[in-house]
Amino acid sequence: MIRSHLSHHRSLRILIALILLFGPMVTMAQNADEAKKLQARLSVELDPRKKMSLYLDMLNAIGDFDSTGTEKNAAAAYQLADKLKDKKSKTEVYRQHALMYMSFNDVPKAMPLFNKALELAIANNEKIMVGDIYNNISNAYGQVHNTKLSDEFMLKALKEYQMQNSEADVAMVYANMGSNYSRRGEYTKAIDYLLKSLAIRERLHNDKGVGSVAFNITLPYKFLKRYDEAIKYNQLAIEKLTLVKNEGMLASAYAVKGSIFRSLKKYDEALLYINKALPLFEKYKNMAGIRNSYDNIGLLYSEKKDFNNALKYFLMSKQVSVNLNDPQGIVSADVNIVQSALDLGDLPKAGSTLNEAEPLAKKYAFKEDLAELLKLRHSYAIAMNDRAGAEKSLQSYLALKDSLSNSDINKQISELQTRYETEKKDNQIALLNNEKHINLLQLKNQNLALAQKQSQLAQKDQYLQINQLEIKNQRQANDQKAQSIKTLQKQSRIRELELSNRDLQLKQRNILITAFCVLLAAGAVLAYAYYNRYKVKQEARLQAAIHKQQEIESRSLFEGEQKERIRIARDLHDSIGQMLSVVKMNLSNAPQSESTGATLNLVDNTITEVRNISHNLIPEELNFGLFAALEDMCDKINSSNTTQVTINVPDELREHQFEKTNELSIYRIVQEVLSNMVKHARASHIEVEATPHGDGFNLMIKDNGKGFDTSQINKSKGLGWKNIAARVNMLDGKMEVRSELLTGTQIEIIIPKA
Repeated sequence: MIRSHLSHHRSLRILIALILLFGPMVTMAQNADEAKKLQARLSVELDPRKKMSLYLDMLNAIGDFDSTGTEKNAAAAYQLADKLKDKKSKTEVYRQHALMYMSFNDVPKAMPLFNKALELAIANNEKIMVGDIYNNISNAYGQVHNTKLSDEFMLKALKEYQMQNSEADVAMVYANMGSNYSRRGEYTKAIDYLLKSLAIRERLHNDKGVGSVAFNITLPYKFLKRYDEAIKYNQLAIEKLTLVKNEGMLASAYAVKGSIFRSLKKYDEALLYINKALPLFEKYKNMAGIRNSYDNIGLLYSEKKDFNNALKYFLMSKQVSVNLNDPQGIVSADVNIVQSALDLGDLPKAGSTLNEAEPLAKKYAFKEDLAELLKLRHSYAIAMNDRAGAEKSLQSYLALKDSLSNSDINKQISELQTRYETEKKDNQIALLNNEKHINLLQLKNQNLALAQKQSQLAQKDQYLQINQLEIKNQRQANDQKAQSIKTLQKQSRIRELELSNRDLQLKQRNILITAFCVLLAAGAVLAYAYYNRYKVKQEARLQAAIHKQQEIESRSLFEGEQKERIRIARDLHDSIGQMLSVVKMNLSNAPQSESTGATLNLVDNTITEVRNISHNLIPEELNFGLFAALEDMCDKINSSNTTQVTINVPDELREHQFEKTNELSIYRIVQEVLSNMVKHARASHIEVEATPHGDGFNLMIKDNGKGFDTSQINKSKGLGWKNIAARVNMLDGKMEVRSELLTGTQIEIIIPKA
């Protein structure tokens, strides 16, 4: 009997299937009850606008399960919207009608209705509705596994919501993007978007949204075997979903927690949570959840070595996926079925299931599933004594597994987790600082009021002091009268004092003269210092003006050179080239002789040389645009088979119109850089990437060559780097060169306007 270890991958596939469970989980019975109430109100409502609102509520209630009722009510709603000339309501009718078709997996019928709704929403300038429809279209493309268009419309929805500052909708899009990336196995991007969504919903106190996103975050952490984080977010999801009484999603959270405990080999806890989940899945007829429970039970039987019962539950899980038309679930179940068949020694069953599952995994690019199937194919080939098949499947598995390494992903996710926790703490600190600021303002106001009271008291004190001074002045006047009498008696003494005062005045005059001289000397020193400073500033301004004039002259000379090269190239092509062609024609018509043939060869060589000179002056490829010329340059280098150059230019940049002189300058810059990398760096691979930057763009060129010491650039005696720097400076650009020996070189050029 074949025995192989239980694949950890099988438990992880269960989690990916659970992504399909997100969103509102209103039961069919609840919707039916709501529809009966709405139908009763519709039958008696006479106000057309209120009736329109009831139709919209009805379509929202029955779209998931009653296609006939949806068609009937949509037809009536279209007529009423036209009668009321209510374009906004008609837009919503189109959208709800399309959502009904999506619920029944009929995306081709849904798309025309979404397009009509989008056309009306744009015409009516309903920005939020436009975002809603973009989001619906994204989900529709996701339903048919068109990930490119799904991502494109999801980003359009995000842009609309951000422009309207609708945080709740932005959080919803982040959550959807995270779920999509998680489904595809891009866990770093998934966790990044999910943490962004969680931060917004926590700030908005959206408990239901927090529970949903926390549940989503659990899945990639579980896949990456980071069980502590997985349990943390799963517990948060259970708490919030219990609080809002969302039993549908709560069942999914229980199921995931059971799977986590099973991975940790805590089988009793795992069974406890699976038994909590299964009754809720059955209550709400959630087939994906029932399938998940079957998978978990099967895996628990596998752990107990009861492979017959394990196979039984895996087959039941696969049947549910077949009924749901879910390729991901089918492949995931097949992985478990093959493992169980190998454990039982049932090689025919294992082989037939592998043959069924591998093409399906390749078709839908289920990389993790395919890796696990290749590993199982290896075990199957060994059991069948097929050494060649075993070696082939092993090599395919190792190649694919290398591309799915989790080490870098875990590192990036740790950084994302740290950033999320840091932002959360910063928000809390900001809130505390705001409260502290408010308290300080209140204290400041109290101090201000106290200061005002003290000022009033001070004014009263001043009034009192003034009165006291007036009384004192009167007393002083009386005293002065008495003093004047005594003055006569002291005149002799005063005369003596006058003489002493004259002596004192002479001394004071001398002191003043001395002080004046000192001040005059200090002023002279200060004036001289000020003159020197003014002279230095003037010299600096003169140098700056000279430098600026030199720069203008250099740029004018460079631009004149560019224009002259263009003129000479055109003259060579249009004038001398044409004349040489006429000479060749006349020689061809003349009697042939040995000298005539030699002359013809000379004319041909001359025409070729003129064409080469013209091309060197201004490349012909620039007639088809800058980036077409750069791609042609790269193709010529690639044709040498020694160095491979890849170039990446976004479509929006290709449409940019460049000035002819700037095109030539940029072309020469890239030509010189690539020439250096090929000749001097001996690079085998070069990447050229252009990205938009305001009115201009960024140009990044990097290689895997031997690198060099960047400090030697300014000391270079060659013209290469000097020409590159001069052309970048002429374009008002900036250039940054990063290189180390044996690690390659990266050159980034920023051209602000082109």
